[in-house]
Amino acid sequence: MALPHACGGRPTVAPAGRTRGEVLVVLATIALVLLPVAIVEWPREIARWHQAAATELRLRDDHVAAVAQMDRAIAWDDRDPQMFLLRARYKLSAEQWQSGLEDCDHARRLNPDDPEVGELRSQFLQHLGRHREAVAEWREILQDGGSALPVDRAHQLNGMAYAMAVGDVDVELGLAAVETSLRIIGDVAAILDPAGVLCFGRAVTARKSGDNQL
Repeated sequence: MALPHACGGRPTVAPAGRTRGEVLVVLATIALVLLPVAIVEWPREIARWHQAAATELRLRDDHVAAVAQMDRAIAWDDRDPQMFLLRARYKLSAEQWQSGLEDCDHARRLNPDDPEVGELRSQFLQHLGRHREAVAEWREILQDGGSALPVDRAHQLNGMAYAMAVGDVDVELGLAAVETSLRIIGDVAAILDPAGVLCFGRAVTARKSGDNQL
């Protein structure tokens, strides 16, 4: 670009090289800032894409395919505990009990303080016939959940009661847990179901022992 000379002489030309160099410096700086972010975020984005595809398959009740899609997601991002929990849920629907339990264990290693891991792990243990361990998961959740909201506490008590009923483990304590959960949030049908299962379990236990006084 031509500029007028200060003394009225010949016009001077602004050095184009300096402007081009400044642009290159700015671009290089942006690249240095964004490149590490892109390196970190790109695998996560690919993993989220596979996760979304898995969710769509799950909505179509194609549980095995959803698990396979989550395999691809975790191949891109194996540091997110929620990825392993989500795959575990899909494995629960696909009846892949042992590998689902292993996913729960992996999620727990990544996030030891998530009570959701214990809840899901308890279900896999039930399906594997390890009922006392399933009940122990709920007991641990209740022990660690001192600051839980009342509705969450009721849900946890109810979950433990259900695990006791399914495995015929400490049935009387299970009934007490159901009664406590009912006192916390009231007469809710979703909580009465395990109570019915517990009563049935108590009846079966009584028959086995020859005691018909329920």
